[in-house]
Amino acid sequence: MTAAICINCGTMKRGAFTCCHRCGFNPESDEDRARSILLSDHYMEKADLKKNGEIIKQGGTVELDENAIKKMAVKIGEQKKNSSSLRMGCLVMQWIMIGTVITLGLTVAYLMWKTRHPS
Repeated sequence: MTAAICINCGTMKRGAFTCCHRCGFNPESDEDRARSILLSDHYMEKADLKKNGEIIKQGGTVELDENAIKKMAVKIGEQKKNSSSLRMGCLVMQWIMIGTVITLGLTVAYLMWKTRHPS
């Protein structure tokens, strides 16, 4: 599980994109999510995370590479676009499966009725 710090209050949390249990901040914008990823154990040692968390808790600002934030935000935006088309594909497959199950159920019911009521 990813260890990260809340970019709003500096509290250590699990997962860069999770809602902070202390202040309730939820990184929703691509830029906030990029900052949250950069302030996670994927990019920093835990000791550095704790140090940066203390800076934020005391009202300070953690210096992050603005180019890295912009690049990461673009990647996050691209992934959102790709995942929405993936979700649509899953939704289509779900309805195909539902239609297939209903059709099979009706077919079985018809065959059972037909064997009990021969013409």
